[in-house]
Amino acid sequence: MDAITLSAKFAAYTWFTECVRGNGAFPDEAAHFANENWEQFLTHADKGWGRLLARLARPARSRARRQSAVAC
Repeated sequence: MDAITLSAKFAAYTWFTECVRGNGAFPDEAAHFANENWEQFLTHADKGWGRLLARLARPARSRARRQSAVAC
């Protein structure tokens, strides 16, 4: 998924959770809404935010792996 799409989906998810929070919305409902309606949020999407979100979503590298690479 490219950065702009990821950012638009995050904007849709955030909007849904903020606007429907008082009505008892569940996270899976917000995710479904974001997947269905992300194109409407493209004007609010930022490529930099998308790259940041993708970086945060990646699994963390283990500390031992980083230390062994430095020790060489």
